[in-house]
Amino acid sequence: MTALHFARSAVRASLAGAALMVGALLIGAGSGTANAGQPRHRAAAKVHTVIIDSLRYRPQVIVVRRGQRIRWINEDPFAHTVTAIGGSFDSHSIPPGGSWTYAPAKAGEYDYRCTFHPTMKGKLRVR
Repeated sequence: MTALHFARSAVRASLAGAALMVGALLIGAGSGTANAGQPRHRAAAKVHTVIIDSLRYRPQVIVVRRGQRIRWINEDPFAHTVTAIGGSFDSHSIPPGGSWTYAPAKAGEYDYRCTFHPTMKGKLRVR
């Protein structure tokens, strides 16, 4: 390989690398502007947490806005449910160490309980 041939190969490799970097920068820059001008719905992005522990929901009463997610995390050594009185939502069995997430669409107050342990009660207030 001659020195001229080697120099041309090095220039081509540098140009190809530079083109890839410019393309990546343009793609990255475009992703930040895709949502420009659109309102951010921070309320909907928030996730509230209810811990299931010692046969209790903590907190027992939780207040959220419509569309916000609530995640129930089962930290007990046995299964539980999060079942609304009236049937508007039901997690079914949540195993030990498992979780269930729900995003209510309608405002209102929802009493819920564990179908396996009826003394476990909670309340979801949706605004």
